[in-house]
Amino acid sequence: IELKFCDYRHVEGQYSKIVSIEMLEAVGHAGLQPFFAACDKALQPGGRAMIQVITIPDRKYNAYRYSCDWIRKHIFPGGHVPSVGAITKAMAKASSLHLDNFEQHGADYAETLNHWRQTLLTRRGEILELGYDESFLRKWEYYFAYCQAGFSADIIDLAQMVLSKPEKS
Repeated sequence: IELKFCDYRHVEGQYSKIVSIEMLEAVGHAGLQPFFAACDKALQPGGRAMIQVITIPDRKYNAYRYSCDWIRKHIFPGGHVPSVGAITKAMAKASSLHLDNFEQHGADYAETLNHWRQTLLTRRGEILELGYDESFLRKWEYYFAYCQAGFSADIIDLAQMVLSKPEKS
């Protein structure tokens, strides 16, 4: 098994499997097609890719694309949460990849965020001893709670997609 961690724009060779975990949030809307084109190029015929991505509903996507929310301002500058529709359109335009399986796990992610927030609060003293201040702690507590609420209310979701590249004909 060969594991490589690299920028998708610089991948060389072909692989039987690709895994991308919450990478699409970093490529932006304009980067969706190049991302899937790179996956298509790097995936061997008959190969499979697993993509995990935080998504926003299609009905909210255009308004979101042209706005700036608290997370993009304070936590992930330049971050971009795509919609499933934007992802599948980009994939269809830029690749031969096929969507084989699609699952949503937003409720599970809400629970994970709650655990992260509780751990942050429980270890508050240790964090302060490391030199971080109350403002830092409040920002991250708010971030975890904000995201937990988003997942719980189905404003955002966590999608896991299994894609395949057709065998050569």
